[in-house]
Amino acid sequence: MRRINVSIQYKIVFKYFRRKEQLMSNEKSFSLFEKETIPVASSPKSKRPRAPFYMESWCPWIRVHAQPVFYLYDPRISQSPSPKIGSSLSTKIRKKLGQAGFYHSFLVRSIWSQAWKKIVSYSGNPELPNIDSEYENTEIEEVKKDFLILGDEGDAITFANFLYDEAKGSILMISSKSRKELENESKETLNDSVEFYTGLYLGKFDDGFVFLNKEKKKILKIDAKSFVIYPGFRDSFPIFENNDLPGIIGSSLAIKLLVNKGLLKEIKKVTVLIGNDERGYEVANEISKYKDTTIVDVKNNVKEIKAFGYPKIEGIIVDLPSGIEKINTDLLVSAVSFIPNIEPALQLGGNIVYSSNLNTITVHTKNGEIVGNNNMYFLGQASGTPKKLVKEEAEIAAKLASGKSLSTTESSKLAEIQKEKNLIDPNEVIVKERPVFILTSNTKGMKFVCPCQDVTLEDLIKAFDMGFSNLEEIKRFTALGTGTCQGRICRIAALHALSYFRNVPIGSIGNFRQRAPLVPVEIEYLR
Repeated sequence: MRRINVSIQYKIVFKYFRRKEQLMSNEKSFSLFEKETIPVASSPKSKRPRAPFYMESWCPWIRVHAQPVFYLYDPRISQSPSPKIGSSLSTKIRKKLGQAGFYHSFLVRSIWSQAWKKIVSYSGNPELPNIDSEYENTEIEEVKKDFLILGDEGDAITFANFLYDEAKGSILMISSKSRKELENESKETLNDSVEFYTGLYLGKFDDGFVFLNKEKKKILKIDAKSFVIYPGFRDSFPIFENNDLPGIIGSSLAIKLLVNKGLLKEIKKVTVLIGNDERGYEVANEISKYKDTTIVDVKNNVKEIKAFGYPKIEGIIVDLPSGIEKINTDLLVSAVSFIPNIEPALQLGGNIVYSSNLNTITVHTKNGEIVGNNNMYFLGQASGTPKKLVKEEAEIAAKLASGKSLSTTESSKLAEIQKEKNLIDPNEVIVKERPVFILTSNTKGMKFVCPCQDVTLEDLIKAFDMGFSNLEEIKRFTALGTGTCQGRICRIAALHALSYFRNVPIGSIGNFRQRAPLVPVEIEYLR
């Protein structure tokens, strides 16, 4: 296993699958990558080939018709990925037509009527076929529980077991992962008295928490007295030149394909980008057992990273203090940094804070509870809790959630944990050092922040300089975060990039409005 010391910021681009009658986690979807990574879609503006970075099941499409019937769609595969762009001139033209603000031009809208229709179509969401889904006529089941746990990390198992020991009520845990996956992460077995379902959490509505149970193929509407979130993390999307090439994937997808499923059989060389998180080393070491692996450590000062190849990645060029190095690779895995899955808590009305432990934003909590929400908890490392204190936090929080009083010692420990989270008002935080996932020193070029809608780093900065000074306005101007992932890739990256390049507090930029459901809704069907 080869190792190179590097330092860079990164960003990533992706497009999700679209496939009939299949969930993303379905074996048939994974089998698309039996031999190697392949383009599965085209980008909306630049028409560049796309392949999934995450391939997670949290990005389905919901269609709600007038009648009380839910249709669930996963993004589907494009049968004809984009043709190769013939010349640098056509590339420049496509980029110009898709650049932030161009299609807002009065001249374009007033005179070039036909061109205008074509240009605005570049920023649209992927078209979905009007076909029946396997979830047609899905039954809606109402469930009452005392405690509901959304557990997408292994520490949720620890908490659930503590909660069962402390509380007398009924407990339901839901997760996008399987029970076996969570138990392997936690090194614990879930108490059999805790009910467990695998599926998709869709959000909090007036009549309860809504969840799609994959096993029963039912929509569960859950009435729970207490709601506990162990959200886990996802890979941050690295920002560098050509970061949208198929073959650039997140570490969790790499582990699924290479390690768990034994796919990507024709992939010989793998390059892993690691940063300031020990999980990056764990990922790289695991992959090295199966493939010829090169580790690129991006923590140290590096000027630039550029990916090359078509229609999938063939390698990267790294600008190091010692000179430029070219690394040929069949697969580029990003394990540079990890960001917390804060969307479920934001949808409950949670506010963002900055955690110096995580070097990113998370949700404002006090003693485990989401500030402003009674009996709703946001716990684990994603809340800013140091790894060494996660188990103690779970034990004390379980006692709190069960309604029991804490001892003096427990109260002191909880206060210590709260202090160790290092939560800071985001209005007081300006990102002075280049974020580890931004692997470029300038904003020019095809460096995508939002691959769903082809929004580049240059677009983002340009929109800010034009006077769109908060993320909600930038979203409406550039289409940032309006695609399939609904901002999961770009929201946090955009906050850090704007703060760093324009020397403004993270809090002043604001955030997207997080509305239920947590997955995209096709507007024309909301009638």
